[in-house]
Amino acid sequence: VTVHGTATMVDVHDPVHAEFRQALLNIYLPRYGDSWLEVLDGAAFARIDARRMFTFSMPMDG
Repeated sequence: VTVHGTATMVDVHDPVHAEFRQALLNIYLPRYGDSWLEVLDGAAFARIDARRMFTFSMPMDG
């Protein structure tokens, strides 16, 4: 997926984004364990207000 638009940084430690942070924890903690918390603390997150979005799929017939 390629998205063209305007990105706005999301601070996952800001209480205004508490629901987004919780969604990340609900998805990734069970999969990757507590070590994923380091990723959460060190990563940059952004919301993209899309003007255009492009997708591509090329299934392999086997």
